[in-house]
Amino acid sequence: MARLRQTAVSKRCTRSQTRPSPPPISENCFPEAGKSSVRRIGKENDNTEKEQGSVRRKRVWKADGASGLGEAGDRDEKAKRRDDEMDCGKGPAKSKVKMGKGKQPAARSERNSAIEKIKQLPAPPSHIPFQGLFPPHKAQAIGSAAGCVNPYELFALFFSPEQVSLLAKHTNMYATSHTAGLASLSHPFIRKWYPTCSSELLVYFAMLIYMGLSKAASPKLFWRRINGILPEPMMQMSYTRFQQLKRYFHISEPSELPIQRKEWWKKLEPLNSSLRDLAKECYLPATNVAIDEMMIRFLGRSAHTIKMPNKPIGLGYKVFAVCNAGYTYDWELTSHMEGFATSVQQKKPYLLSPTSSAVLQMLVKLPYQSYFFTVYMDNYFSNIRLFARLLDHGIGACGTVLTSSKDFPDIQNISKDKAVGLLEWNFATGVVVHEIRDTPKNAKAEQPSQWGIPPVMVFLWQDNSTVHLLSTVHNLDSSAWVEKMRRKPRETSTNAAAARRPFGENQHRKLLPISKIDDDYNQYMGSVDIADQLRSYFSTQRVARRNWQPFFYWLLDIAIINSYRLARTNGSQISHRDFRSSLVTSLLTTAQTSLSSTSSPTVFNKPKFKFLYRQHKRFRLRNPIRQSYITKNTLEPKPVGRFGTLQGGHIRVHTVKVTRGWCLWCRWRRKQGGPEVQIHQSSFQCQRCHVVLCRSCFPLFHGIGQS
Repeated sequence: MARLRQTAVSKRCTRSQTRPSPPPISENCFPEAGKSSVRRIGKENDNTEKEQGSVRRKRVWKADGASGLGEAGDRDEKAKRRDDEMDCGKGPAKSKVKMGKGKQPAARSERNSAIEKIKQLPAPPSHIPFQGLFPPHKAQAIGSAAGCVNPYELFALFFSPEQVSLLAKHTNMYATSHTAGLASLSHPFIRKWYPTCSSELLVYFAMLIYMGLSKAASPKLFWRRINGILPEPMMQMSYTRFQQLKRYFHISEPSELPIQRKEWWKKLEPLNSSLRDLAKECYLPATNVAIDEMMIRFLGRSAHTIKMPNKPIGLGYKVFAVCNAGYTYDWELTSHMEGFATSVQQKKPYLLSPTSSAVLQMLVKLPYQSYFFTVYMDNYFSNIRLFARLLDHGIGACGTVLTSSKDFPDIQNISKDKAVGLLEWNFATGVVVHEIRDTPKNAKAEQPSQWGIPPVMVFLWQDNSTVHLLSTVHNLDSSAWVEKMRRKPRETSTNAAAARRPFGENQHRKLLPISKIDDDYNQYMGSVDIADQLRSYFSTQRVARRNWQPFFYWLLDIAIINSYRLARTNGSQISHRDFRSSLVTSLLTTAQTSLSSTSSPTVFNKPKFKFLYRQHKRFRLRNPIRQSYITKNTLEPKPVGRFGTLQGGHIRVHTVKVTRGWCLWCRWRRKQGGPEVQIHQSSFQCQRCHVVLCRSCFPLFHGIGQS
């Protein structure tokens, strides 16, 4: 066996010695970067030759790429020479990379097309941008909000007492139409509904704001006692009542006729229109504003929600908003099925898309006749026609743009993927568009319609990738560059070879010039994101089954954030959390004050709650199953209503539960007079005061007779 193995090894060695060695690999036979091709002879290749070939290939590509960045002509000649060699049969016989049919020629033709367009790019034009008819200005609070820093007073500008009273009226009407708690009123465990009022809705709003400040998985956890004490807002209302108000709260006036699908936003009226008007009356935005989309989370079933997987809120309602430094100046509700709520598509003098029409109708509500404004937007909204229409109203505009947008000049239609490595870092140029045209849809139509428009400049700027922008207020002269501290890109970035070149070996930050249009866009485009960020910190939104309720929570948050931004504009240094905490306290105080000043028993038919004080801790008189603790320091309990009479609903009735309770008046007298006072149990209580009273103490508690 050993002799056979030795013979086999010797034969193998002899065969390897007689095999001819492969010819040397030429540097010109390698294609462009990323397309590794190695010439193979026979069925196998030696590992050493493979490693040497890969090293040569990387060295050749590095030599070509390092010197060719920004020199499209030299690089074009090298690429053509390699292509010609491959077409003549001098290149590699087989490629290790298996490519689909037509993929390699198509990619090569697109890159060649990009090279040709880059060669034809014009020099930056001499363009005088629109400077506006008025000087720049700062944001300020106007009207009733001028100089005001009190949280409740600012919040009351949006949710006025009249507006809250109207909400209470519509809530009662909706509850009555649905026979809330009235079908089986005699049942001992029914959730009886009592008509609400504006004071109780203020408590309801305060509880929603408090829940946003203190996150919890379930609303019921807020009614959990900590060291025997409930949170202040939860002492004003039971959990059952909170659930009832959430169930029957209604904004619009209830109607027997169903709402049409095209008018899906009607359930938010008149609150939505009122808040939109008040937001404009209380605030003057600064010169630079932004428009962008907001998302309202809703995971329920609705034909109006939109799915956006790449957003922080992937599913919900989309809202277009005009903001300035976090203040929401105006907004437009949108639907996936029915489009925009109130905007109408503009068709004259030239056609605008529905989205551009909605943007135009929101922006023309700015006071542009007295102030100059510049609007910043992203490529979802930007197009040449919209910018021209805004310029007709004296409103400047700036934003990124897609090369596939309507009327985009073909000379700058260069894809950022195909322009990698062909342009120098910080290269900039532009084209001024003076006219647009509409091509007829069929051949029998007339000649294409053409319109002259105000000058709109299309920018191309090479940063880490190619950036396309539109502007009517910027140019590319010597004053259009600013120096900014920039970070060194990573080696894995898109255009790392060119973008890392201005930095030194050990420099990670450096002061470099960039175009002013890009600097302004980065500085002012985040106004809508600031509003979203403030809303995400302490959102009042709760889990809802009705598809309009997320809009209400969003409107409540917008009113609070706008109030906070007004306070900051007027000079207040209060934080966002402290502002909301102060607003909760003010809402509870205002609700208690308005309830105590109301003498009419028809306003609040729900049984009044009497508060007992001991060591500055508040206790509420409950049903006899769970009664308040009474000590020597407890104040003398008083009946609800006038003292000394049994009129007004003071009737001795059986308790809701079967369990007997201890008489309240007997317990209080025993603490005051000593142990000789006997405490009685009773199964009766006062119908209006909701306290357990025995037969002898019932008139004494109400001030009739002497003890």
